[in-house]
Amino acid sequence: MKVRFGDHVTTVETLDTRLDAVIDHVLAIRRHQASLDADMVRGLAEAARLADDRAAADRAALDPEAGGRLGAVTTAEARARHRQLVATEIATATRQSERTVARMMNDAESLV
Repeated sequence: MKVRFGDHVTTVETLDTRLDAVIDHVLAIRRHQASLDADMVRGLAEAARLADDRAAADRAALDPEAGGRLGAVTTAEARARHRQLVATEIATATRQSERTVARMMNDAESLV
């Protein structure tokens, strides 16, 4: 069956073939996006681990037995501070809010 679009004449089969190609392309994009999303989650989880490692290194450097001054800084406070710093750096680089990045890091950590 032929269909007329202005001066252009085509068949329904041709339109169906073009639609199939578009659908295949959209599906390929979705698969690629899923792969990128998984990479993002792994990267954010690694950022959370790095922040925790930095907090642990700070705590070790401030350990009174190692000659430092620990004061009232708790492990949780050190961890929160370093996570906030890392979230701020990522947020600045990606032009997202710090709160959004912090939430994404926490979510990523629980997924990985």
